[in-house]
Amino acid sequence: MRIGLPVWLDEGMAEFYAYTRFLQHEIYIGAPTERYRTIVSKSLIPIETLIAVDHRSPYYHDEDKIQMFYAESWGLVHFMSFGPNMEGGKRLNEFFKLVQQGTEQKKAFQQIFGDFKSMDNALDAHLRQLALKSGVLSNPPQINDKSFDSRTLSKAETEAELGSFHLWNHNLPGARSLIEQALKDDPALGLAHETMGFLHFADGKDAEASSEFSRAFELDGNLYLSLFARTMLAPVANSAVASDQASLHESLSKILKLDPQFAPAYIELARLDMRQNDLIAALAVSRKAEQLEPSRAGYHLMSGEILRRMGRVPRPPASPNSSPTAGPARTMTRPLNFGTASPTICGRPPIQFRR
Repeated sequence: MRIGLPVWLDEGMAEFYAYTRFLQHEIYIGAPTERYRTIVSKSLIPIETLIAVDHRSPYYHDEDKIQMFYAESWGLVHFMSFGPNMEGGKRLNEFFKLVQQGTEQKKAFQQIFGDFKSMDNALDAHLRQLALKSGVLSNPPQINDKSFDSRTLSKAETEAELGSFHLWNHNLPGARSLIEQALKDDPALGLAHETMGFLHFADGKDAEASSEFSRAFELDGNLYLSLFARTMLAPVANSAVASDQASLHESLSKILKLDPQFAPAYIELARLDMRQNDLIAALAVSRKAEQLEPSRAGYHLMSGEILRRMGRVPRPPASPNSSPTAGPARTMTRPLNFGTASPTICGRPPIQFRR
């Protein structure tokens, strides 16, 4: 089984390519992140600590730590791409191959890059240079801008897109101010209501969040995240009543019709099928979620639990601290877990929510 990107590498690559600059005849890759000032104003996180960060780590959630985590993850990817003795990213590729093959990350890192202290010093020196390198690609002359469909965004749409971008980058205050203004400028803008829903959800205001998600989907029937969030906040998500379960199945099917690649909806279908004791159907949709997001440990646990119930794997001995009825985590949570997908300025990534 292939292993997904480590969190630092996932976020570092997202930052690395997010600031790509497109000029008339050239494309610049590796331009500095907007968080670069964080790097030069604070001490770096030790690399041994940085690469151990996971989605539960304070470095991935605490407001006073996350900006440095994102900035340094970008810096480490930049160093591994353009730094001395990094062979233009070849050693980074060798490191990731080892990780995918199952080598423990710390061991793989030391095997490819050497001891952590030397890398700490080299990274610090690289990031404090007066000028940083970037990759340059020729912009193929056959690309014709006029061949692409485009339209001008309204002021409110621009504010909503930027607010959504800040939301998925964990800048909730920045997102809130933009979304509030977008709703003043256009109260009927679905995306603005969706993002406000996630802001309410992050604040623990489930009723307000559900109302915003409902309004968002009413205004724009393509906002599958709004439909998913509203559904998971509704009583039908956990109901044992047959009519509620039918309603839940209908909503999840509608979400997957809008976006067939949205893995959390498959997981909720699997959970529903398990409650209805349709283990064959549950395994099929759980496996689909695994294929779409193989780095999600919870998805593999879900398939494992289904197989156990089918009698296809032995039950492991119970842990003293575990519940025999405990199952995989739900797909909505507080605080928001923004998942492994890279945020984009013009869309919402396939976010994972857990409770």
